[in-house]
Amino acid sequence: MRAGHDIICLGGAHLDIIGRADGPVHSDDSTPGRMTTQPGGVARNVAALMAGFGHKTALISHLGDDDNGNRLLAQCKKDGIETRFLTRKEAQNTASYLAIEDVDGRLITAIAAMAIYETFLPSQIMSHVDHLRAARLLLADTNCPTETIEALAYLRDRPYLAVDTVSIAKAPRLRNSLDRIDCLFCNRQEAYALLGRAVPLSDTTDATTIDTSLARALEAEGCRRAVITNGPDPILCLDQGHLETCPVPAVTTVSVTGAGDALIAGVLHYLLRGHSLIDSVGFGQEIAQRALQQSGNLTPDQLG
Repeated sequence: MRAGHDIICLGGAHLDIIGRADGPVHSDDSTPGRMTTQPGGVARNVAALMAGFGHKTALISHLGDDDNGNRLLAQCKKDGIETRFLTRKEAQNTASYLAIEDVDGRLITAIAAMAIYETFLPSQIMSHVDHLRAARLLLADTNCPTETIEALAYLRDRPYLAVDTVSIAKAPRLRNSLDRIDCLFCNRQEAYALLGRAVPLSDTTDATTIDTSLARALEAEGCRRAVITNGPDPILCLDQGHLETCPVPAVTTVSVTGAGDALIAGVLHYLLRGHSLIDSVGFGQEIAQRALQQSGNLTPDQLG
């Protein structure tokens, strides 16, 4: 029986800078709006919520030796995350993520300044191998370099491994380890990028047909379980050959930033409690809906 952490999260821990437009956004022009900053990163955000659910949680990531790194470290401790596996990198900036949202909170574009994660090498995984093997569950995101994800995926005697694709640009990092991942989290566009395929035009093919074909394509590449989102459309759940959809209730969206991380945390929390993947997705989307209806990330103290 494993006697370590309930979950160890590996990957992004950075500062989110969110720009929200007060009106229409035009290219080649400035737009009045508001700017906010908050802790971010898939791995960090999931770790914070898992700690909020009462799980023993640790985070493995890189922070710069700067003020932003100090701020993130302090917030992780406040959120109940074990931080002894965080590495401070001298002469490097803590990663940051700049998102531009329209007046309705939908993402227009984003810039990820995350060069520090390229030094997150397999050797760091190996230095914590006993803790990784003793955990009940691992969550990694593709802010980790390809070789680090593969080292984790192929680690002998490891526990259940869930991985989030993070973005279209980083999803292909999973191509050589997809058949080793226990559960994949992605959106439709990221799934196509992972497969190296172009996204089909939604106005020429039924959306259900697209999603079913996509899930089967992932399965053909060795994927056993996947949670595939597509904005307000139903979530598609692939579980060892079985396909099922989970409806997404309509809500008034304040901000999309962090909603996907909330979904992941809800799913993993329910999985650790012994529920099926589809039931876990149902709970996860409830947590994600709460995140969508507020400005800023859902925080551990809001889970009660």
